[in-house]
Amino acid sequence: MHSDDCFIGREIGLLERLGFLARGRCSYSMALPKEVNLSSVRRAALEVASTTEIEDGLEVIHPERLLQMLPKDDAESLRARLIALRRFDVVSEHETRMSNAGQLLTAPKQ
Repeated sequence: MHSDDCFIGREIGLLERLGFLARGRCSYSMALPKEVNLSSVRRAALEVASTTEIEDGLEVIHPERLLQMLPKDDAESLRARLIALRRFDVVSEHETRMSNAGQLLTAPKQ
């Protein structure tokens, strides 16, 4: 992760450890954990903090080490495919609704 991403990376690491992000084959999706309590929050915080290393005299957290990561080019390619599939699904759904609406408006054949 780049230094600009360090704060959001920490939060994403916590969300994943708490069960708010469910890992798929090559991506994460939002989820609702069965339970979040003080004990699970402490454990998640300790797991994320355990990735800390000293770099140039500073403690740096590396939550990305706990996450399934893709190279940037692969992630962008996957994102583009997912967006295209969602658009295709929306168009197909719209066309199906329009087709069904047309059938409803057509008088039955006698």
